[in-house]
Amino acid sequence: MAVHGITDGMVRGHRIDGRSCNGLLAAADICLAHNSGFDKGFVAQVVPEIHGYTWGCTCRGIPWKRLYPSIRSTALQCLSRHFCSEKGVAHRAPGDVETTTNLVSLRGIQGSRAFQHYILHKKIRRKDLVPKVVVLPDLAFQRRLA
Repeated sequence: MAVHGITDGMVRGHRIDGRSCNGLLAAADICLAHNSGFDKGFVAQVVPEIHGYTWGCTCRGIPWKRLYPSIRSTALQCLSRHFCSEKGVAHRAPGDVETTTNLVSLRGIQGSRAFQHYILHKKIRRKDLVPKVVVLPDLAFQRRLA
């Protein structure tokens, strides 16, 4: 409650559909989360198969502090503020997804690669996969449609 403002009353009577979650995650090439170790623990309570999926961490999978020594915190909202990327509502699933997507889609300083390149490149090397062209989402176009 102190961190995210979600009360017991807000979640009472609500359940997460594990089968639907498993279907969504199974269809994904990679599951991205900011601090994925934290999120995986909660997701595993509903989707035990979670450990078989490929996960990428936008907090630890990108060398934020090496690329930008002035960054003091790799917390999602702090990074978003540092890079002036658009933010969703903090500590709410849709808002955190929006903030993470906007942040990792930004172009970085090294060869103008998007930050997501670091996560995908690490997973491709680790799993010995054949790299494919990664198409970045056109966030400006998506916002015009909304």
